[in-house]
Amino acid sequence: MSEPAGTSRHQEVERKFEPGPAVVLPSLADVEGVSAVGQPAEAQLDAVYFDTGDLDVAQHGVTVRRRTGGDAVWHLKLPEGQDARTEVRLPLGRATKTVPAPVRDRRLTPVARVRNRRLEYPVLGSDAVVLATVCDDEVEAERLRAPGGVHAWREWEVELVKRHQPARWKRT
Repeated sequence: MSEPAGTSRHQEVERKFEPGPAVVLPSLADVEGVSAVGQPAEAQLDAVYFDTGDLDVAQHGVTVRRRTGGDAVWHLKLPEGQDARTEVRLPLGRATKTVPAPVRDRRLTPVARVRNRRLEYPVLGSDAVVLATVCDDEVEAERLRAPGGVHAWREWEVELVKRHQPARWKRT
């Protein structure tokens, strides 16, 4: 079966951190190979996550979400090893409440909503090429099936840009 028009697929290599609310994002200028960190771009992201009734999708490390804001698309994220996933993006189209057929083999329903206020910083190498992006997110999440209020936290995400991704990151 061929993928729908507008579908893209790439390997995503990222690491997430949960700093405290008062922790200042480090400059990163002292990191080997980094020459500068660019000005941040701000985005408001709104994502609805979908799963089966028994949360089988998440239990297998898979993510299915519909996001609006920065990149308004359907995301399917499949585990590929430590810190790496294959990300498939499909255009939103008219399907706003039903997961597109190429992504599902069972009924998936909304289970959570996550909103981010994101500051995204490009990390530049000596040749002014973007090596990675660092996102400083203020996150709010709520369960949609079992009311439990809103959970809020701060998160940093460091994602390597595709052309600079090594096979694996070494944990220190």
